[in-house]
Amino acid sequence: MRYTIKLVIIFMFFVNIIGCTLNIKPKDSTLKSELNHALEKNVEIPESLPEDIPFPKDMQAKKIIDNETVSQIIIETSFSMNDLEVMYESYLNSDTFSSKPEKIISDEYGLYIVTYTTEYEGEIFEISIIEKEETAFKEVHYLSRYNY
Repeated sequence: MRYTIKLVIIFMFFVNIIGCTLNIKPKDSTLKSELNHALEKNVEIPESLPEDIPFPKDMQAKKIIDNETVSQIIIETSFSMNDLEVMYESYLNSDTFSSKPEKIISDEYGLYIVTYTTEYEGEIFEISIIEKEETAFKEVHYLSRYNY
């Protein structure tokens, strides 16, 4: 499982670097409105992501990805790692998910990463909180994988 998580993290960074945004679909209007404001453009929320994901108040949306393999929202925030962990541990232990989250911590290559993995509507759902040494901002990836 740890090998899989590392591959997913590498994949997320690769996708982030090349900047893919494909087949965007409509979703919950509140979440859509928040992301539209953060991205300063009209976007649609991937249908495979939960509509009740809590976002930090100061979020800056960076990217939305939706294709045959993955749906993902990437944001930045100045919230502390501890505040983000508390928020997402509470959320991921809610009735929205069919399994308890697995928490994996990685501290390598100048990145401190906390990844939670659980199941949502029969698919793998992950939230990764990434803290880079050289910046005060944390990057948060909300990821749902399907056809995996």
